Formats: sequence, C-alpha cells, structure tokens
Amino acid sequence: QFIESRGELIVVHAEPQGPRPDAYVVLAVMLVLLLEYAGRFADQSALDPELRVLRERMERLRPPALP
Repeated sequence: QFIESRGELIVVHAEPQGPRPDAYVVLAVMLVLLLEYAGRFADQSALDPELRVLRERMERLRPPALP
C-alpha cells in the first residue's frame, strides 16, 4: 500500500494508497492456514469436516480479484 512500481522506478508514498484489506478477513484466512499447517504435525482427522466447512465459508468471503 505504500510502494508503487512505475516502470523501472519504485515510489514510496508517505500515506497508504488504494483500498485496505479487511483485517478480520485477513486474520480469518491466517487462522485457517495455521490450522492446516498444524494438521501436518498432529492428527486432526476428527476436525476434517469442520475445517472443510470453514474453508468453504472463507472462500465465500474472499473479494473478487482485482484486474
């Protein structure tokens, strides 16, 4: 949000530029990723159905890709 590429130049702004991501969505995605990563080291097979539902809900929250 502070850095902009202009050809071969990089501009650093004093204020953030453009839209800011929703902090709650970012944190929720990070939580899902953390749970998935932890699953590599502990048996979470009992949580699989709930994690699947959580991921589906997270996918619906994701904003559309910017052009």
